[in-house]
Formats: sequence, C-alpha cells, structure tokens
Amino acid sequence: MVNSKSVFIVLILTIIFYSYTSAQKIVNIRDFGATGKGLEDETQYLQKAIDEAAKFPGSIVFLPKGIYLLKSFTITNNYLENYILRLADNITIKGEGQNSVIKLANHLFDKRDINANAHVFYGLNLKNVRLDNFLIDMNGRNNLVPKGTLKNYSSIFSKRGNNLIIENIVIKNSAGRTMINIMGAGKNLHINNNNFINGGPYVGNQTLNPNQNDFSFLYSEWDSTTISNNIICQDNVKAALTNYNGGIEIHGSNSLVNNNHITGCWPGLYITSSMSNTLENVAVVNNVFNDCAVGISFWIIQPMENIRIQYNKIGLRNPTQNDHQLVTGILIPNGNSTEYSISFANASFNSHLFIDSNYIFAKEMKNPSQGISVHSVHNSVISNNLISGMNYAGISIAGSIWGIDSLKIKKNTFSGFLPNNHKSLVGGFFVITDTYSKTQKKAKGFKNIEISDNRAINNLNFLNSKTNVYNGFIALPQKLMNQVIRKNNDFGNTKDFHTVITD
Repeated sequence: MVNSKSVFIVLILTIIFYSYTSAQKIVNIRDFGATGKGLEDETQYLQKAIDEAAKFPGSIVFLPKGIYLLKSFTITNNYLENYILRLADNITIKGEGQNSVIKLANHLFDKRDINANAHVFYGLNLKNVRLDNFLIDMNGRNNLVPKGTLKNYSSIFSKRGNNLIIENIVIKNSAGRTMINIMGAGKNLHINNNNFINGGPYVGNQTLNPNQNDFSFLYSEWDSTTISNNIICQDNVKAALTNYNGGIEIHGSNSLVNNNHITGCWPGLYITSSMSNTLENVAVVNNVFNDCAVGISFWIIQPMENIRIQYNKIGLRNPTQNDHQLVTGILIPNGNSTEYSISFANASFNSHLFIDSNYIFAKEMKNPSQGISVHSVHNSVISNNLISGMNYAGISIAGSIWGIDSLKIKKNTFSGFLPNNHKSLVGGFFVITDTYSKTQKKAKGFKNIEISDNRAINNLNFLNSKTNVYNGFIALPQKLMNQVIRKNNDFGNTKDFHTVITD
C-alpha cells in the first residue's frame, strides 16, 4: 500500500526540482545565430535569446566571449523609448567579463535626426532583471553628436519597475545623454561593482563631443536606489571638464551612494528632488571624488528631508576654459536670488541636512573655490569637516525666501588656504550674506545659527591676500546679526569676524 504522506513529499520535491531547473535554464545566444565576430548585425539574435529566456522565469541569457555588433533598432511612437534590445522580466543576462562585448556600430547615432535615440537595453515596467559581467562599448568616437541635436540614447534604460540589478558591468565611451537612465516610479535599483569610463564631452579619443552638453553617467528616479563600489572615470579630465558632465544623479528617496570613485565630473553627484514629493533619507557616504569642478550639488525642486553626507573625500579642479566658475565641494546653489524656480535649482528648502567628517580640498587654481555652500537649511548640522586649499571661502551661508533656522556649524577645520586674488569677492573661513531679507519685509531671514569650536591652521598666505580676507565676513540686516552666535572658535590670530550692516 502506498503511503499518501510519502507521495505528497515526493510531489513537493519534484515541484521544487523542476522549479529550480527551470530557474537555472541557460539560453546561449550562439544557439540563435550570433557569432560574436564583430562583423555582422547581431541584434535580432540577441533579441531572440531574450525572448526565449522570458518563457522560463529565472533563466539566464548567456553571452560567450566575443564582440556582438548592434546595427539596427526599433522606432516607437513614445518619446525616449526607441530601443535596440527589449528586456523581459525575471531574467539574467550574463557574460564572461570584458571579453563578452556588446558594441554599437559606427555611425548609428551621429546623424542630425530625432529618431536615432535608441537605448541598447530597454525596459518598461521591468521586474526582477539582472545584468551581470559583460562590457558595453558605446563607440562614441564613431557616433559624435552633431551640432544642435541632443542624443538621448542610453546603454541601459528602464521606465518604471522593481528590482533591477546591474553588477560587474563595464560601459565605456558614451556619446549619448546618459549611460544608465532609470526613470519613472520604481524601487530597488542596485548598481554595484561596475566601471563606467568616458562619456559626454570626452568619449575616448582626442576628438571631443562638444555638442552633447547635458550628460550623466548614472541617473535614477527610483526609490531605494543603491549605487556602491563603482568606478566612474574620465580618462582625460581636461577634455571632460570643457562642459557639464555629471557622475551620479539621485532623484529617489531611501537611497544610498557609497564607496564609489568618481573622477573628472561636473558635478560628481547631483541630489535632486524632482519627483513631485519630498526627497528623504538619502545617504552619501565614503565616496572619493577626484578632479571634479563641483563635488556634490543639490538641485532642489521639492523639499528635502534627512540627507546625510559623511566621510567623503572631495578633490576639486578648475573647469577647462572657464575662469569665473565658482568651484565648490558641496553646493546648494543660488541662495541670494530673488527668483525661486526649477531652472535655478532653488525652488524649496532642506531640513535635517547632516554634513559631517568630509575632507574637501583644492589644488592651486585660478577659479574662486569654496568648501561648502548652503542656503534654506533648517535643523541642520555641518560638523567635523576638514576643508583645505580654498581661495575664497571655507563655508558660505546665504539668505533666501525660506531663511535658515537652527543651523549648527561646529568643529570644522580650515587649513592651507591660498591667496584670494578675486577682487570682487570678500573671502573668509566663513562668508555669511543675506541680500534677500534686505529687500523683503516678511522674509524669514536667519534664526539660531551657531558657529562654534571651529579652527584654522596654516593659512598665512590666505590671510595676507591683497584683497579683503577675514576670519569671517558677515553682511546682514541689523535685526539678523544677533541670530549668528559665535563661540570658542580658534583661527590662530587676533582678527575677529568682519561685520557689515546692510540695512
């Protein structure tokens, strides 16, 4: 007599076995006609392999060593949604490292038209997709953007979705607008252990790509985005800094950017509240920014809450052929403006901003340079930062329509500042101004600003500048002066803060 319990156990084990083997199905692109010789268009073969894998959730599309050339793409009626390869849910695309190469053909996107904007990998409402261990060569030197045209193609594009993982990928030489572009409502994006090399103005050779003036390596609007342990690098920093080219753009809440190395970007990181609600709970920790014209920049459209910037190393460099650009380690822009809008990136306020234990430094440069610049911050702390080699300001604070309420600036160190040669700028370890409140009767102004236990060392070159330089320069209406409390600061000299009443 057959034991029913035994039959039930066997049935369960059988189901588990077939589920497991189904999940591990390997779909080899060579079985669909791909050769990997880098000569013919292999787009259709790769797409057939992806479509086959989609029939078996959890399966792997395997890219053996070779060069898989892409020469064709699909045009849709939707803006930004032309594509070369369309991704499917619940699959992994996996190669054998940098010897598994997906490459754009020559002159695929260098015509002046609106249709040549096809993403290499495209997804809509994607779920549970992993891209792992291969190289994408965007071949930018042979696809330079023509004058008067923006090319919006990306290496990887997804609009809406959940659980997208990009690991161990190399993407290089992108003449498009972004390398990775993740848009719309979504969550759980993980970009880890990848290399992103050359993009925007510089695409890998000495012929620049000057007409593509709005580039970012990585762009994400999804909540719960993690970007960790990546290398983002411009091989030719001087060429790259001829125009704006961002490293990372974070638009989603509950996100983490940590342990990345970013070289030659302008800025290295955008933190942006563009998704029609408050941006909250973003941490930027333990990153290294090398030779960036701006390290971390805020683009404030909606309010921000609980942003933490901690233990980062930010090295600044002049942008190329732009001696007037203010070079800044951590920047919230346009504080004293009388206009507040999306275009000025100053359309709201920032609450519970925590900037702690960062090292911000500049080499000798023509441009004015400053460590940290803030406005419109509430209940915030700037502490324990080491700011070195600036020639204009250590920390600058500006007024705005939202004012500043309860800001503590404590235990920061300013060292090795260089001569201030900018005649129009009054320099100091602190520069505090509020021209907005001067003209607005109901302006919120400044309230409860405490500057305490900060120190300055080895700054004789700066303090002996021919132009006006002070330990601190404060220019405020009379009613706001007593809101800036200064105590226990040690600047190594007998100078006090220089105050100017602006009423």
